[in-house]
Amino acid sequence: MARYWFVAALVVVAFPARGAPTVCDAANYIGDNIPGALDISLSLSEDGKTYPIRAKSAVTEGYSRDILCFQYQIVNVGSETIPLAFWNLVDDYRAKDLNKHESRFRNRARPTSFDDPVKAPTKIKGLRAAETSATAWRTVEDASKSKDANGSRTPAFSFAKASSLDPAVADAVKSGLLPDVEVAIFDYNAAQGKAAPVSDAIGFDAGSVLSSSGIDFKEKASSYTYLQVNAVGPSIDGSYAFDKTFYVVEHPLTIEWLVHTPDGKSVSSVQCIKIASYSPFPVSLSQQFCIR
Repeated sequence: MARYWFVAALVVVAFPARGAPTVCDAANYIGDNIPGALDISLSLSEDGKTYPIRAKSAVTEGYSRDILCFQYQIVNVGSETIPLAFWNLVDDYRAKDLNKHESRFRNRARPTSFDDPVKAPTKIKGLRAAETSATAWRTVEDASKSKDANGSRTPAFSFAKASSLDPAVADAVKSGLLPDVEVAIFDYNAAQGKAAPVSDAIGFDAGSVLSSSGIDFKEKASSYTYLQVNAVGPSIDGSYAFDKTFYVVEHPLTIEWLVHTPDGKSVSSVQCIKIASYSPFPVSLSQQFCIR
């Protein structure tokens, strides 16, 4: 069971019905069945003790060729809890204990202007100061790696720093109120009038949370963005001019996990993750907007 809070300048409404779960929106890790999936055995070591783990990643094309769907999983294959286990591709902001034989997974559907994903290095941390390296699938933009990558001929997305897109955002960045990160700029014409959803999911043995966001072009005069988190949440309807520029931004979602133990008790833990959504504003929010 989970409760969650989010902070964003967004519109929240229902999103379209879909077929069977894919890497984009599965409520559990299904990457083992995806061609080219990576499954890397590693370990974290400290004070002469070794904690074995596995780092998994998989990628497929999303609901359009400009969206790639990634799935990541970290598995504690040992018999002891790993304190403060952290893989940024799964955990985003904060370390969290990984119990024996427990796993955590993460889905990310993200825009790209390149035809293919890349295998890129990543680090996994835990304990007091233990660290190990792995390789995982990522977008070229996320990995900051463009060598030998093929760009899309007519990309629906381009990327730019938020401060270069809006004077008000630039002022907020200078004041330290907003991070100056890259955001994706959506090109309606290149996308042929269709905006494929971006989505996120996170979960472990006790449950999962899914989110999805897109743009619905209702008519030639107007459009609106939507964000849905686990099919519930406040509904705020907002329409924008058809010629309005839209962006894909990221912002925190705070989750309170409530786990029921065999003895009838409820154990609560709070986690803050980063989710993506379409927005008419080039504003991504940082970790400081996590609800504590």
